[in-house]
Amino acid sequence: MTTKELYQLAKNATDFTNFLLFYTYKNKDGVVQLGPSVPMSKEVEDDVNVSKMEKIERDTENFMFWNHDPKSSKWFEENYKAIQEQFIKYILGVNGFGPKISKN
Repeated sequence: MTTKELYQLAKNATDFTNFLLFYTYKNKDGVVQLGPSVPMSKEVEDDVNVSKMEKIERDTENFMFWNHDPKSSKWFEENYKAIQEQFIKYILGVNGFGPKISKN
């Protein structure tokens, strides 16, 4: 899907005037990261929002996909186990990640 089509998909999926989009990319070490939320508003011209998305795609090194893209579902399905393991490590504070849990 084109960026414009992905924007329309998200816009049509909500009745809210303002909504958020999310994206996924790989950082400089090749680790998959969820990008920050990207605010969108139906009160501005569609082209303004699409341009914002295109700028993120262009300027984000190793941009992978918008998280509402139907193609992203396949990636998440194929990688859910690795993602699940990372969340568990984060929650438990394994390898210095996540919150520090006191034994007291």
